Amino acid sequence: VAIICRAAPESQIGRAKAAFDRLREALEAQPRIDPVIGVWGWTLAGEIAARRGDMDSAEAAYRSALAFAPRDAYLLGAYADLLVDTGRVRDAVALLAPHARHDALLLRLVIASSGLDEERARHAVWKSELAARVDAARRRGDGVHRREEALYTLAVENDAARAVALARANFNVQREPVDARVLAAAARAAGDASGLRVVQEWQSATGLEDVALARLLGNRS
Repeated sequence: VAIICRAAPESQIGRAKAAFDRLREALEAQPRIDPVIGVWGWTLAGEIAARRGDMDSAEAAYRSALAFAPRDAYLLGAYADLLVDTGRVRDAVALLAPHARHDALLLRLVIASSGLDEERARHAVWKSELAARVDAARRRGDGVHRREEALYTLAVENDAARAVALARANFNVQREPVDARVLAAAARAAGDASGLRVVQEWQSATGLEDVALARLLGNRS
């Protein structure tokens, strides 16, 4: 538990490889680990590896985590993101389709299925259901899931300017790597230099290693 707790912040201040190696070694040394700790540790290991661009290690970690908790929503979302990032959108749809009752997973499902001809009918159903849920949340004034609303506004509604506003409001209170990526993606789509600068300054200050974020910021191809 101490190693997991240490790995999370250490991986975001320029020591991601060391954090990952130490975490994986500790997890592999505990084959009878408590399932709650196992899914937590292996999911974190997958996230660190994915941020470093080591997709094989990330997938192996996520699969280890799934052995402990095959229906964990956070884990499924992280694994689906990896599948989409590596061009395996059909695998992402297959992973997410049984879990469409969860809002964040339904959002990923809609995004992943959007370009698949064979999923056109189901995509329309999923998209309609997601729109109804987002509308209901907006009517309630629910700002708890602003990260997901920003991503929905960007990827589904194609309203980059509004997505930037939502992503910046979210980034003011939540500063996980995924929050930075959502803001950077929205700012890049909107041509919002100030939004990109906010993320760039934060990344420089923290030393975060994240290949996907670096690409969004134009730091590498």
